Amino acid sequence: MNNAALQFGTFFRLLFVLVLVSSSVALAQEVDLKPMTNEEFVRELYQLPKRPGLRDQLVQEIRQRGIDFPLTPGLKSLVATKSGSDEVLRRTLEEADRRRSNPTSTTHTLPPAAEAAELLARTKVATLGAADAMPDFVVRQAACQMPRPNPAILTT
Repeated sequence: MNNAALQFGTFFRLLFVLVLVSSSVALAQEVDLKPMTNEEFVRELYQLPKRPGLRDQLVQEIRQRGIDFPLTPGLKSLVATKSGSDEVLRRTLEEADRRRSNPTSTTHTLPPAAEAAELLARTKVATLGAADAMPDFVVRQAACQMPRPNPAILTT
């Protein structure tokens, strides 16, 4: 077997492994889009005392995926114990629980473009009218400096 054929075979093996790895990463990302389960969260939470740097990764994952379980007082207590009463993690969990329990309140819809343009035009007219109605004057400030008291007079 010549050297060119060996390199050609190695190239295709490497290409196959690269395609396989990239497809498995893509599949893993699709799975990660599901909300985080209670078991996943508790598993990561128990690792926090050993690996404190994991907290930022856990917070980011909760923000991206959300949670699929109610936030109970017992779970809040466990979070406080394992995270050292970390405020960022607590607030992130509370926000994720609000989004889980009421998902429609977090999706804001913008008004139609015509309505937004009309509101902006009315606001501009009102602001310019208020600015024209303001008085135009210059303020002068006069400051006077008191002389220092004589120490000899104060001691008698």
